[in-house]
Amino acid sequence: MGIARSFMLAGQHGEKIFRDIPLEEYLLQNAGPNGRIKDISKHASNLEFELKFKNIAAKLFTAKAKIMAQKRIIFMRDFFAALKDEINGNR
Repeated sequence: MGIARSFMLAGQHGEKIFRDIPLEEYLLQNAGPNGRIKDISKHASNLEFELKFKNIAAKLFTAKAKIMAQKRIIFMRDFFAALKDEINGNR
């Protein structure tokens, strides 16, 4: 669901589904002092994963919820790695 949600929001806001840019570089270019994204059109689904989704497990309360979130985070991480490989012609 996280991938579907991120793609839906990317389409809604005119974002790309993938941007091949190091997170640190992206934040220097496009994050304000409060950490908010300055230009949403420069955002992408994989960056949303790096900024928000992969940190969700730490914010949950029950052990079962944390385990479920970790499995989904691993799935999303692997999905975006495979997407990057395909975009770069490595698959």
